[in-house]
Amino acid sequence: MATLDVTVTADGPWNLSIADTDTGPSKGHMVDAATPSHRLASPMFVSAGDGLGSPLDAPVGILATGPGSAVVHVKLGQAVGPSDLPGTYSIVLVFRAVSTF
Repeated sequence: MATLDVTVTADGPWNLSIADTDTGPSKGHMVDAATPSHRLASPMFVSAGDGLGSPLDAPVGILATGPGSAVVHVKLGQAVGPSDLPGTYSIVLVFRAVSTF
């Protein structure tokens, strides 16, 4: 489990979301850099604060909302199973904070 802080600087209400840049069949899964056809079987999970985790291979929606500037504590998790091949796996995630005036 990895935890990171996302700082949102705003003077009004906002929504924070996250998305994998991959839109194909590997969406939400970590992919082997050397062999992109190899992916981890389980998708990554994301949660904000104490919320339940959501799999990144499905639309996550809004992670958090706020009325002004805030720090959002985001947790990312990845399960690895016996069927997953050895490799160097990665994923590109984009966080978006959108004003909701």
